[in-house]
Amino acid sequence: MIARSWKLVDQEIEHYNRLFGEMPYEQPVILVPVSHSFGLITGTLASWARGIQPTIVQDKNPKFALHMIKTTKDPIVYTVPFIYNVLDALGIGKVGCHKVVISGSPPSETLLNRMKVQSDEVWQQYGCTEIGCISVSKHPSSHTDVGKPLGHLEISIRPNDHEAEDGKGEIMVTLGGGPKVIATKDLGRMNSETGLLQMYGRLDDLINVSGLKVIPSEVEAVIGRMPGIRETVVVKTDHKIWGEAVRALVVAASPIEAQDVRSWCMHQLPAFKVPSVIEVVAEIPKMPSGKVSRKLLQEQERS
Repeated sequence: MIARSWKLVDQEIEHYNRLFGEMPYEQPVILVPVSHSFGLITGTLASWARGIQPTIVQDKNPKFALHMIKTTKDPIVYTVPFIYNVLDALGIGKVGCHKVVISGSPPSETLLNRMKVQSDEVWQQYGCTEIGCISVSKHPSSHTDVGKPLGHLEISIRPNDHEAEDGKGEIMVTLGGGPKVIATKDLGRMNSETGLLQMYGRLDDLINVSGLKVIPSEVEAVIGRMPGIRETVVVKTDHKIWGEAVRALVVAASPIEAQDVRSWCMHQLPAFKVPSVIEVVAEIPKMPSGKVSRKLLQEQERS
């Protein structure tokens, strides 16, 4: 069990709410569980601290969630990519959103672009259980852009054996200049000029192809740009010679062959990043939270 003091929670709320400035009234609509810090602290408690009563949607019917968004004036929708994908299929683009705040897992490049078209503003949050919200990008330029850290946090990047090139390394967080440094086990890079943080995924998810490291999100971004691709996830798979290889699960909007995906990747990626295994599937298994568990997908393949 991970415990956090109310003093630290109050700090997070104070610095999170500074992002809102003197903005006019906006109505939070919480579509995520309030049992997690995203929905509870930055969604619910931070709203109360601003003097606003949030709308917490507990009904799991996505049509009801869409109705609440449609009937709420200037809603700030707290959600995760999986839920937004469902709402997108139901026509959220026709309804439109004032603001969408996403967290939990990065959206695909394609989904982020749709969000920008369908909303007045998109915020992308990054955080972890031990700390809560770490950083926020108000106008993410890419699906890896998680913006600037909250004011009470200090971020550093620790180079490691997994990935040391281009300034990438493990994201380390210090609370308010204190002595305790928390290792997030996430791969990131800090732009020293802009102070913006990029987050590429979990260190455990990196794929080691004969000593060459592959970041799954980079391959997913390339496949996601292919016409006709609805969703994709990239995971590691065992290889008798290389040790590990790249495996891609792909959901297509129209009939497509694995070789088509491989040819697309070969024109845009170094050879070692091109998936050796490509599976066209009807859907990608997800956890109840809507997140994709790469570890679970690997275990399912082995079994």
